[in-house]
This record gives sequence, structure tokens and C-alpha cells, in this order.
Amino acid sequence: MSTYVLVHGAWGGAHTWKLVRPGLQAAGHQVFTPGLTGIGDRVHLASPQVNLTTHIDDVVNHIRYEDLTDIVLLGFSYGGMVVTGALAHIADRVRHLVVVRLTPHPSKCFSERVRLLQPIEDYAFGRTYVKALDDPRTTGAANPFWDVADRVRDHSSWNYHEVDTNHMIPQNRPAELVGLLLDVVG
Repeated sequence: MSTYVLVHGAWGGAHTWKLVRPGLQAAGHQVFTPGLTGIGDRVHLASPQVNLTTHIDDVVNHIRYEDLTDIVLLGFSYGGMVVTGALAHIADRVRHLVVVRLTPHPSKCFSERVRLLQPIEDYAFGRTYVKALDDPRTTGAANPFWDVADRVRDHSSWNYHEVDTNHMIPQNRPAELVGLLLDVVG
């Protein structure tokens, strides 16, 4: 049995995972889906003070208070920034990191940079990046998801997967995502 912690993206909530949770649980795994302050089911806590650090703390505290170890930590879209930032506090509890890269969202969450003590590739856990292929690559504008995909696609410490859908993989391709998640734990 494995323990999955699935972190939703911007403009989302823990409900992002309602089609993914059952497949992992049916395979005998524990699944935790913490909500992020100010969005989704925690929208009532929205304020101008909510930022990336707030969301990192949400995830770190959830993992610590549940005393979760040997976890598969997944960040969907903006949640990838959140789980990356959380590594500074809980990397020793992570077995595998997965990055799959929608209510009003606090703007400070996008302007604060993720801070790590070492490059993400230097941590001892496995890494997987899942890229949605139907999201267009724009010219002359920032392409954060494509930029990361280009960087990790051929990197020896990353597993790279592509899914033929748009950005909303958990809703559009839940069974395919469950299959990928089950593969990362063997």
C-alpha cells in the first residue's frame, strides 16, 4: 500500500481529485487531498495575505499532522509550485514527486518564488513530470509548463509522460492519471 498526497492547482480545490481518488483507493492505497487556503472548499479564508508560503504551509502541516511518510506527492499545475516549496520542509517524507502541469485565486501566489536549499534533482526521491499536450505553446510569451517540460523531458533523474488532453488531466483523463500514479510506486 502507498500513500498519495494530491495537491490541486490554482482556481481549484480538493474536489479536483474526486474522479482520481476512487481509483487509487480501489487499488488499496491511502489518498489525501489537502485544500489550499483561500480557494476551493477553503474560499471562505481568502484574503490579500494569502500567498505561496501560505499554501506550502497548508501542505506541510497536513503531511506533518497526519504523520505521513514514504509518500507519493503530486502537484497539479500551480500545485507543482506548492509541492516543490514544501520539499524544503518534508523532503525526507517523500518517496516520489509527481508534477502534472479553477474559483478566484490569490495573486501573491504567482509572484513569490519557490525556494529550495538544493536543486530538485539532488533530492533522494523519484520524480515524474506529466505534460498535457493539448495546451498550446505560445510564441513571444511565457510558457511555464512547456519550459519545465522541455527542461525535464530528457533529464536522467526525471520520468516524463505526456497525456493527449488539455491542462485538466484529473477531470479529462482520471483513469490514465490513476494508471500513471500506480506505475510510479511499482
